[in-house]
Amino acid sequence: ARELNPNFLSDERDVDALFASVKKTVGIFETQPLRDSVGFFVPPSGIDKLCGKVQGANDRDFWECYIRNTMSGHAHPVGTCKMGPANDPTSVVDNRLRVHGVRSLRVCDASIMPLVTSGNTQCPSIMIGRKMTTYKWFRRMHEVLDIVKKAS
Repeated sequence: ARELNPNFLSDERDVDALFASVKKTVGIFETQPLRDSVGFFVPPSGIDKLCGKVQGANDRDFWECYIRNTMSGHAHPVGTCKMGPANDPTSVVDNRLRVHGVRSLRVCDASIMPLVTSGNTQCPSIMIGRKMTTYKWFRRMHEVLDIVKKAS
């Protein structure tokens, strides 16, 4: 089986940016109004066994360990099968959702979006699926499936 590896944090600049964000966030929580009402960051259970005890906002070792061990892709990834012209070496499908150079294979999900939308990807994904249903071959395929289903 193939593995899809998004290479999260493979560029050290990503870790640096996240550490800077953590420092800023922890700094905000350490201000008097928030410290009194909210308290301090409480790490997830068990992270101290892996990363040690947090020593504050500037504890680079702890925060880098925390970042690397809690990073995940909760967003809606797009662009793994980018739509574009056949002469674009980074594109995978054309504007009719056909995979370049592969006969009878189409992709109709969020992966064809060249860039992530500014909002949730659900509506654009529904639109992409709807576009697929407008093709005659798709309707014919479903007619054949309905006939087979009724016959069995």
